[in-house]
Amino acid sequence: MKILLLSDLNSVHTKKWVAGLFAQGCHLAIFGLSKPTDDFYEQFDTVEIAYGNLTGAREKSCLSKVGYLKEVLNLKRLYNGFKPDIVHAHYASSYGLLGSFLRHSPYLISVWGSDIFEFPKVSFFNRTLLKRNLSKATHLFSTSERMA
Repeated sequence: MKILLLSDLNSVHTKKWVAGLFAQGCHLAIFGLSKPTDDFYEQFDTVEIAYGNLTGAREKSCLSKVGYLKEVLNLKRLYNGFKPDIVHAHYASSYGLLGSFLRHSPYLISVWGSDIFEFPKVSFFNRTLLKRNLSKATHLFSTSERMA
């Protein structure tokens, strides 16, 4: 199975997902908004890594999300070359936005917390963007019932 993960390359959660899926024999490609800060991914010789050059990816302002749009072309290059069976975005407000532009099915989004609890409270635009992103997913995942 070929899985394209859209996630923060420096997150311990992403690293656990990669290690687990790799151990199960999945073929992986990962797209992050910024460069990894360590050599963790070098141990996975068949995992494809691509990343943008975005700083401030965790800012909550709606204007910060505009910068994500310039990364869509980089993501689409990885997507078209890798041809995944599944696209899985981690974090609904950022990677969820990027993943929605791929129009892939099945498209999964895992919500992490602040993307659900904080991001939509910032503005009407943020609420609307989050609803849009979540509506594009074929499956949604949450680590708690409250967040779900």
